[in-house]
Amino acid sequence: MVAVLIVASCLLIAFVGCVTRGPIWTFCFMYPPAFALIPLGVQWNIPGLPDLNARRAVEVGIILGCVVGARGTELRLRWRPIDFFALLPVLTFSVSYGLTTDFKGFYHRLGVLCLDWAAPYMFARSVLRTPAALTRLLRSIAFSATLLAFFAVYECRMATRILALLWHQLVPTLDVLPHLGYWRWGFMRAVATFGEPIALGVFFATATLLACAWASIEPRRARAALFACTACLAGCIATLSRGPIASVVA
Repeated sequence: MVAVLIVASCLLIAFVGCVTRGPIWTFCFMYPPAFALIPLGVQWNIPGLPDLNARRAVEVGIILGCVVGARGTELRLRWRPIDFFALLPVLTFSVSYGLTTDFKGFYHRLGVLCLDWAAPYMFARSVLRTPAALTRLLRSIAFSATLLAFFAVYECRMATRILALLWHQLVPTLDVLPHLGYWRWGFMRAVATFGEPIALGVFFATATLLACAWASIEPRRARAALFACTACLAGCIATLSRGPIASVVA
């Protein structure tokens, strides 16, 4: 029940935000926190439809807000050939999945990938049109990643999956990884809300570079961006994932 309330709240807030402030503003300030801080296991299971997690709920709320509030023109894009190649995997993966299952599997997978891949891509393309919107998005990513990094470092140093335990208290159906798993070099590898250290490391590696981009785009926030960059780097190290750490160093 709590999971349904959380997901429904994300959808409602995104809907209201889209109607009142616009889809780009809503995406910038709601999608990064939902992506980073709310586990995928927090879901609203709707029979016959893709399960709604916080990320998908924000996207659905924005889409509904665009329809009801007549704000879809703010997402109008100038299509380029690269967009075709970026969105083509949505169709090819769905067709491949349908061939191994049935037609029901095809359209279900198509809906899932439209929410997980196509919608975030289209929203991000809309954001990247103006420097002001890009700056808002980078701020939101930096704030969300910095907050998550504190939990990741604590998890690695204290060998306690604190964030997973906190979410488990709210949503008892969420699994908590046992303390016996994911150790390296005598430390526990942080997983936070991602459930897997490599995925979390990739997120922090990307967020580190985006925090640096924020500093270059908005020099007056350079100190805050540097702090976020340092926190994200610490979070990446806390995962003890060699690939993401090497990508940041490179």
